[in-house]
Amino acid sequence: MTKILYLIDKPNLYGSELHLLQLIEEFKSNYVIKVIAFSDGPLIDKIKALNIPVDILPFSWTPSIKSFKKLREIVFDFTPNIIHGHQPKATFWAGIISRTTGVKCINTIHSSAGDTALGKKWYLIKIITVCFHYGIQFFSELCANKVIFVSETSKRNAFFKKKAVVIYNWIDKEKQSNYTERTSNSKVRLLFVGSVSKLKGVDILIDMLVLLKSKGVNFEIDILGNGESNFVAEVKNKLNEQKIKGVFYGYVRDTRSYYEKADLFMLFSRTETFGIAYAEAANYGLPIFARKLPVLKEILPDSNYLSDDLNYLSDSLITLMGNKDLYNTISKVNYNWAKEKFDFNKNIEILKLLYISILEKNN
Repeated sequence: MTKILYLIDKPNLYGSELHLLQLIEEFKSNYVIKVIAFSDGPLIDKIKALNIPVDILPFSWTPSIKSFKKLREIVFDFTPNIIHGHQPKATFWAGIISRTTGVKCINTIHSSAGDTALGKKWYLIKIITVCFHYGIQFFSELCANKVIFVSETSKRNAFFKKKAVVIYNWIDKEKQSNYTERTSNSKVRLLFVGSVSKLKGVDILIDMLVLLKSKGVNFEIDILGNGESNFVAEVKNKLNEQKIKGVFYGYVRDTRSYYEKADLFMLFSRTETFGIAYAEAANYGLPIFARKLPVLKEILPDSNYLSDDLNYLSDSLITLMGNKDLYNTISKVNYNWAKEKFDFNKNIEILKLLYISILEKNN
């Protein structure tokens, strides 16, 4: 039976980590699987609950010779047919292990090297950070047999175009929904899902909410996601000062009920390589309000509201919520789009075929 070794750096429970967990859940009956993680984290217990062996091997960008030998020893003992790396440090070392052992390698690029500079205060630090991560991406692609990008937009940054393939992130099987028409309410129910941070545009979200209130919109918002405590406290204070009703739930694993009761989805990310929360919102038939990011123009239907002009967005929201037919049209388009584009089984099958092609090549 084919053996797959997955490498991951930080086993948290966010986008790329949940992506890996779903791969393992789906593939464990067809492949022999092992995971190496470079640190401990909540994902580890989830993987172990599936009866998948996990080795936690503390590993830095510049590991000791002893650590590197231990990594190679684990690989040789398992004798994988494929190494599949997730997250930058893991893809970097997956490439090195592939080149030094001859094992086939696939690396998934979940994030953009350019995004790593966001939040850095000093310009020189930004340049160094971006250059470092572009170097890591170049090496990860160079050493891999195939490189998976999660959107055509992110694939444009590939160094080795012939190795690059696009496999969209998928909607978790548990979150795939049946379409239900929303009932009219006097209060508009808004939903935000993402880290409570400037990277996810929470400061822009606050400006939007203040504008909606000034225009007489009756609304409430559920905010799902963690953030730095000082920034979260600052956001809460601003909402309280404006007498805006916002409920903070922190990180929520099962978001289904929140999507189902919402009317509209708002997330003003400053950058995305994919944006799974947008896909999930479309999956539940929610009209989406967001910034005009290139990747969102790729992964969402044109009928959604993508703009950097908050006046336009707030006026559009008022028009939308006053026109039931328009709302239902956008809702159904989003639902059908997500069902086709982000179907779990469809995208998993594409990945299976990629595994088969890698194994068959040069055999």
